[in-house]
Amino acid sequence: MKKIIFIILMITILVGGYAGLRMKTIVAEQVYGTSICGTDCYATVTKSSKHIPSTNAELRSMQDDSRLDTAFIVVYEENRWFESHAKLIKLLKFQRTFSEEDYANNTTLDYAKLVEESIESVDRDHMVMTRVYEIHHKNDSTIDLLPESIITPVLSNPKDVKAWIANNDPEYLKLKQLTVVDSELLSQWKLEQYTPELEYCAQSPEGLTFEKVVNMGEQKIATEQIIDQKLGVIMSSPATASNPHDYIKEHQAEFDYLVSKGDVTLDHFLNKFNVTDENGLQEYIMALACADIVNDEETLETWSSGREWYQQYIKNLH
Repeated sequence: MKKIIFIILMITILVGGYAGLRMKTIVAEQVYGTSICGTDCYATVTKSSKHIPSTNAELRSMQDDSRLDTAFIVVYEENRWFESHAKLIKLLKFQRTFSEEDYANNTTLDYAKLVEESIESVDRDHMVMTRVYEIHHKNDSTIDLLPESIITPVLSNPKDVKAWIANNDPEYLKLKQLTVVDSELLSQWKLEQYTPELEYCAQSPEGLTFEKVVNMGEQKIATEQIIDQKLGVIMSSPATASNPHDYIKEHQAEFDYLVSKGDVTLDHFLNKFNVTDENGLQEYIMALACADIVNDEETLETWSSGREWYQQYIKNLH
């Protein structure tokens, strides 16, 4: 009897181990580029930089149009234990035709526009939902098309799909900073009886429009001008002091204003660090304000100049 039980246990372990080795997962990622290696074709995807074997026809379809208004998502299957054994399931193509007006809609702020949301079948157990963003870059006329996909189980309607995402990966539903939602997509959500509860936040409020983004940019420029004025006042005295903290003590109200503007001050000062190699009193005061904004108290004793703080901060971001 014990021998029989032992045999059953061994069979169970072997079957379970074999099943584990065969465990498959479905992944969807944006295509970053393509490459050819001998007679094999590959689609290189973002984030994980995996090479997914593809046919010549699939490779050609990705090379047909390299404009910024075309982007691809590759849906593939991989073994959780053997990641190199990837199999392409589906290639999704997203394309936008931008008008002269679209290119003319540039502002002093980077902003995004959510223009498309689709759900497609992958296999009998999985679906893929994709949201397509236009990324509008500040101060120029370039627009990037950015599709973002997520794999879900098969569900009966879009509302249920997004409810599943809300429970399993809510960060996916959160809109990018300063996102304008296209009016047609808002109508689509209304028809689906979908209420976007997780999408909006302080950085991307409900009801944001291009006109509001323009106004926000103008307000940001005005605030940056005041920030520069306050910074100049702080640096003006005491002229004989060598300790940057003495300048702040004499102009505490001005320094408090810099800190109170939070991300506006931080972004403005980081840009100042980026465009020059200066490393004097101004940079030290800028670094003190930035450190206060990001609550960087731990490193105050580890840097001796403003540029040194900046270099540490940028390094820690990556």
